[in-house]
Amino acid sequence: MPAAPLELNFDPFPVLTTPRLILRPITLDDTAAMYALRSDKEVMRYIARPLALVEADAARYIEKLQQHQAANEGVTWGIAHAANPRLIGTIGFWQISPEDRHAEIGYALAREHWGQGLMQEALPAVLAHGFDALKLHRVEAVVAPRNLPSIQLLLRNGFEQEGLFRQNCFFAGEFLDSAVFARLRSSS
Repeated sequence: MPAAPLELNFDPFPVLTTPRLILRPITLDDTAAMYALRSDKEVMRYIARPLALVEADAARYIEKLQQHQAANEGVTWGIAHAANPRLIGTIGFWQISPEDRHAEIGYALAREHWGQGLMQEALPAVLAHGFDALKLHRVEAVVAPRNLPSIQLLLRNGFEQEGLFRQNCFFAGEFLDSAVFARLRSSS
C-alpha cells in the first residue's frame, strides 16, 4: 500500500537548537546580514544564483523564503549562535515533493564562520527534523563537484553520491556540472 503524501505545516515555525546554535525563522530584520551573506563572492562561489547587489535583493529573497514557508513548499532556517541572534547562515529544505516524500537541502554560511564545525552541527539537526518530524524518506543535495568542503560535509552525514550531471546548468555564461548526493531515511 503506497504511503500517503506528506502533510506539511511550518506554522508554528520549527525552531531547532544544538549545543552552540539556534536555527530560527528568517525575518526582514535579517536583511543586512542576508545581504552580507548573499553578496559575498566566496560564499556564493558554488551557488548558481546572482549575487545580491543591494540590500533590497536580500529583502526580496527573505520574502520569497517566507512565501514558500507560508505555502508549506519549503522551510529555511536562519543559523545563529545561541548567545547571539545575528544571522550567520541559512539551511533549509526546498523542492519538497509531498507525494514522493523527498526534499532537496541547501545551506550557506558566512565566511568568517567557516572551519568552526557549525554546519556540521546544523546539518544533523535539520536532517533529524526532516526524517523524524516531516517524515521525509529521502533528502538530496546538489553541489558543484569542485565544492569539496560541502561534499565532505555530506559524506560525513551519511549522504552518498548518486550521479554527476555534466553541464546541466547554465549560469553566468558557462555550463556547469552538478553532483547529486542523497541520504535515505533508512540511513539515519
